[in-house]
Amino acid sequence: MTLRDGTARDSSVAPGVAEPRTVPVPAWARWRGIAYYALDTELLLGFRVRRELRTSRAILEVGSGYPARTWHRHLSPEQLDRGVGLDVFRPYLEARATESMRWRRPVQGSGLHLPFRDRSFDAVLALDVIEHLPKEDGYRLLREMERVARRKVIVFTPNGFLPQAGDDNPHQEHLSGWTVSDLERQGYRVGGVRGWRPLRTARNRLVVAPAPLGFALSVLSSPIAWVRPSAAFQILGVRSLDPTTERPR
Repeated sequence: MTLRDGTARDSSVAPGVAEPRTVPVPAWARWRGIAYYALDTELLLGFRVRRELRTSRAILEVGSGYPARTWHRHLSPEQLDRGVGLDVFRPYLEARATESMRWRRPVQGSGLHLPFRDRSFDAVLALDVIEHLPKEDGYRLLREMERVARRKVIVFTPNGFLPQAGDDNPHQEHLSGWTVSDLERQGYRVGGVRGWRPLRTARNRLVVAPAPLGFALSVLSSPIAWVRPSAAFQILGVRSLDPTTERPR
């Protein structure tokens, strides 16, 4: 049932019984959360991804998502023009169509069956994607990314299983967890990102309050987390490929 103010009424609540009161989130709180996420991505993830991509021109991002990645603004016009953003969820692609920080060639498709020829891209990356697949499909994703990459494959994921339900995008549910050893066994060098693992919980929420203190602790612990990825909240795996050799199966 929809009320006059546009909100939905729980039909399971009996007439005359008071419903739980929903407190709206102030606009300042929403924008503060967005600002923390952008700064978080910029400081603790973005610069490492940009460094790995600095010599790549043709780039494929699997699960390009929405909204825009803040680190995209540091890519060159050539990288954005030649790059491809692939996502299985069409509304994300449509929402990003008018953004300036985007891959110029959006493609709807699945990472399990990439619609590209072998060695089509200098680098292929999937940030916060592999954990949304069952484990076996996650390995298939890695093989597909390695198939279409010439030089490098980059994967970013929570360290271990992190429960997360879906939302308006049913693909947002977490279905698997990945560890440092999982990626190392596939030939990836792994670093830890976003600081010490106990400082965060689902959807990158900071555990320590107030938020500026929790964020500062996360930043300060990041150098240690990078060299001790098993203690990090998330992990970044990079596999360098020799373009002169046959792709491993």
